[in-house]
Amino acid sequence: MEENGQVDRSKIEFLEDFYELLSKEVIIAYQGTFEKSVLSILAKNIETSMETSSKLRRKFFKMFLEFSQNIAHYSAEQIDTADNEKSGAGLLIIKHNNGNIMFSTGNMVETAMTEYINEKVTYINSLDREGLRNYKREQYKLVESGERSNLGLLQIALISGNDLVVNLKPIDDTYSFITISAEVPNDV
Repeated sequence: MEENGQVDRSKIEFLEDFYELLSKEVIIAYQGTFEKSVLSILAKNIETSMETSSKLRRKFFKMFLEFSQNIAHYSAEQIDTADNEKSGAGLLIIKHNNGNIMFSTGNMVETAMTEYINEKVTYINSLDREGLRNYKREQYKLVESGERSNLGLLQIALISGNDLVVNLKPIDDTYSFITISAEVPNDV
């Protein structure tokens, strides 16, 4: 609440965006930790929920893995799992959207990282398919040398064939909530 008793407008807009996200035909919606055992169950649900060709199901599964690993590794909200490991928490929504399938994730990130994320997504979105492939080769070299890469976001852009859509909402001075979405044509 603001000092004058009015609700913070950015929080209302965030909730409106979130409910808009859910307003379409949802295939899968999950909120919680993205640990290995949960990912296994979600993967099986995706496989049985998607009434498409096996080629398209593989594409959806790859998208799911990339988005899930992004949350598991980079969410600022890390939870201790039953296996005594840490796993990121967040949300995943897969839904029908204008004849396509929309993958959307959300999780907390350190506000200090938001400019970096925006720059990387803007750069990825500026590349054509060949540019994405060349950039992917560069990112593999970073991974091999132990540096942080943008391989997951890059892979999502390649698989989907569409731009990534990123929204950031500050929570406080330390954390922001990020949503990343990509749409995949529902035909092959």
